[in-house]
Amino acid sequence: MARIALTPLQLADEQYRRLLFIDRELFWQGQVTRRQIQAAFDVTEGTARNDLRAYRERYAPDLATNPSTGIYEASPDFEQSLEHPPNAEAYLAWLAGGPLVTPPSAVGSEWRDRIDVTPELERRKIEPICLQAILRALRDGKEIEVAYRSPHEPEARNVWIYPHALSNDTFRWSVRCWRYDHGRWGNLVLDRIEDVFDRGPDGDRRRDPPADRVGRDAEWNQLVPVRLGPNPGLSPSARQAVEEQYGMQDGERVLMVRQCQVVYFLKRYQLEEPTTQKAPHQAPLVVVNRDQVTAAIPPRMRIPPEPEA
Repeated sequence: MARIALTPLQLADEQYRRLLFIDRELFWQGQVTRRQIQAAFDVTEGTARNDLRAYRERYAPDLATNPSTGIYEASPDFEQSLEHPPNAEAYLAWLAGGPLVTPPSAVGSEWRDRIDVTPELERRKIEPICLQAILRALRDGKEIEVAYRSPHEPEARNVWIYPHALSNDTFRWSVRCWRYDHGRWGNLVLDRIEDVFDRGPDGDRRRDPPADRVGRDAEWNQLVPVRLGPNPGLSPSARQAVEEQYGMQDGERVLMVRQCQVVYFLKRYQLEEPTTQKAPHQAPLVVVNRDQVTAAIPPRMRIPPEPEA
């Protein structure tokens, strides 16, 4: 198959990606070879040789080559030149088959056999046209009609909303909006929006958008302090380890969470309910100000939901 001709700018960008690959391999693995570069980027041996020469000239003049194997070997005190600080999580994700700077197929079989990632349950993809319409409504301060499929209802139904923010709870994206059907602020999960409706250049609004209400979205504007600490049932050494792991000061770490996101934050770290049924090592984190945090959860979001005043 003929290679596609690249512009000078594309060539420079492609070489940078290969130099970054060399930089990372030398730091994490302590060595790199021409064959690795060839396999990772589908380039010729001459290109790989030129990349290694360029890297050595620009960043590591003392980079040594093992004469018997042709392997370029880094010194024990080698430091990356192109990435500060080194990104351990990104490199592990690449070893596990995720994107970094090369296709997943470039990962050696020796790593594929030694690294495993628990599969994630894939969600429905967000419809691009739906997101486009919501972003434009956000920009222009307009309301919009969407077809929303709630898990509480058998079919999607049309809902008029006035969007004013986007949020992510580490699992999914939502749009924060005024819901005309409920007469209050709430969240719509973006991947549950199945369609949007074109109502002409002015959006064919049924009424003036509640722009004055944005400042009164208390659940969005209110930040709740969530005080986390190590489980008091842990041994002193285990408590110290938890404090160090989560960067606690004086045995606590305080995170400010929007009121409408508190319940999702607690779910993310399995902190929804008191963990009396778990051994301390199974629940190393606890919410120190449990009563304050629980009181901040909107009644409709509690388990079980409570009637709102």
